[in-house]
Amino acid sequence: MHVVLDAMNIARGFKEYTHAPEGSSVRNALNVEALRFCFEYFHSSGVCAKAFAAKGFIESHGEPLREMQRQELLFATPGGLDDDFMLAHANRWGSWVISNDRFLTT
Repeated sequence: MHVVLDAMNIARGFKEYTHAPEGSSVRNALNVEALRFCFEYFHSSGVCAKAFAAKGFIESHGEPLREMQRQELLFATPGGLDDDFMLAHANRWGSWVISNDRFLTT
């Protein structure tokens, strides 16, 4: 089984657990911890997990997310196209998508 994680969506969803101001090091650390927690959970369950996020999001969170890239857990996409890349990858590999987004067909 494979899952594809909407990295920005997961990280932003986790921000509700802190009252730290937007952009603060505390909030950024929690964002990274949310992703780390997801990877650890799925890995311990024997599930392959990959995440996608816009390049700018990854750059703004520094070394912890670049380390996830080096481990080939997190993949950078052009800004505004992260959902397209994520859904294409999920479709190609028959993966489940973990996200709060509503993907509607047109």
